Amino acid sequence: MKLIQLLHKATKKYSNAWKYINSRLRKLSFIILGKLKKNIVAQDIDISLVEMLCNLPGNVYWMDKFGRQLGCNNNVLAMLGMSREDYIGKTYEELAASVGWVNGEEQAFRKADITVINSGKPVFNVEEPAVSHKDGSIHNYLTTRIPLKNKNGQIVGVAGISIDITDRKKAEIALHQAKQFAEKAKQNEEELRKAAMIFAGSVAHDLTTPLTNMHLMANNLSNIFTELLKIEETAKALKSTLSEIQLTYLEKFPQSLQNQLTELNEFIKDSLKALNKTVAGIKTQDDLVKCELWRCMQKVIDEYPYLENERDLIHWDSSYLFKFMGNPLLFYRIMFNLIKNSLYQIREKGHGEIFIRAEQTETHNVLYFKDTAGGVTQEIVDNIFNSYQTTKAEGTGVGLAFCKLTMQSFGGEMSCHLVDGEFIEFGLYFK
Repeated sequence: MKLIQLLHKATKKYSNAWKYINSRLRKLSFIILGKLKKNIVAQDIDISLVEMLCNLPGNVYWMDKFGRQLGCNNNVLAMLGMSREDYIGKTYEELAASVGWVNGEEQAFRKADITVINSGKPVFNVEEPAVSHKDGSIHNYLTTRIPLKNKNGQIVGVAGISIDITDRKKAEIALHQAKQFAEKAKQNEEELRKAAMIFAGSVAHDLTTPLTNMHLMANNLSNIFTELLKIEETAKALKSTLSEIQLTYLEKFPQSLQNQLTELNEFIKDSLKALNKTVAGIKTQDDLVKCELWRCMQKVIDEYPYLENERDLIHWDSSYLFKFMGNPLLFYRIMFNLIKNSLYQIREKGHGEIFIRAEQTETHNVLYFKDTAGGVTQEIVDNIFNSYQTTKAEGTGVGLAFCKLTMQSFGGEMSCHLVDGEFIEFGLYFK
């Protein structure tokens, strides 16, 4: 902010100085150009006036109505790197060839001069297109042009006075860039803060799914231990007491628990990576892999920690399948989140089912997720991806916001709309 204030003060100070100089030069231009109107031919101009013109600040030139240069001050000669003898009689095209203008500068100058000649009206303080000097430097000018007339009042040429405003333009650009930088920094800070809050909330939110799995494992193991405590016989007797399912579960329990913890750790790492790229606006395919929808959905449906009879509420239409670039673990989290939210609403409302299907559009492969718990309003849909907006008594509202960020990190998008009046349907768009 200090830099912006300093630049602003410098620009204001320069602008005030320029206004004073410009007013003085404008008065002087009327005196000089008035004299030129009476003496259009260079040879007839008084020697003292010629010397004064040659040493005026800024650029001063005069030309006939055919575009031939009749005279100029020393600054114009220095700008073009020419002698006065070489300059006199040159057209704009010849000047362009001599100086090396390649961006059509001469056309802009000629057009401005012809406009004044044809209209017979002066123009004041017009900013010219940037022009290159003979030394290769680029400059900006503010120009006043006045038509020149002979004794009979006929327009015979045009004269111009230009002031170099390059330093002022640089100060203005620097001030503008500093303001943009400050605004961008403030915006990035806000976006980063918001994204970090979404991520932190999402991690806490998604921790509940693997923790629920572990809780179920612990309950099952506790039940088995109850049986084990009753066993005082040999391993043979143990096998006869425990069912085959219990023995299998007990055997797989350590590996299952380890898998849950590994998956949780990978989820946090992948979420951080996706978050960093989304916030930075970097959407590359470097960290994505080719995923098969069928395999991903099968894992989701098989491994979600359902409560009793909840599995039967999910209907997966696998008639259309596709492959996509993404991260399988993050995809599981999106689907787990949607399933968890829908099953919660179904339990609360006492009815409803979940329908999942896929289809191909002209631009995307789309995975649709709908539940029929009902009771959804358009206001809920409009705000559903906003951070910390939730319809749950103990919800955080970050789950769906993070799902949307994740889909964007895949190079896709996520939407939500109402179907059949009150049922909610999500669309996951994959490229």
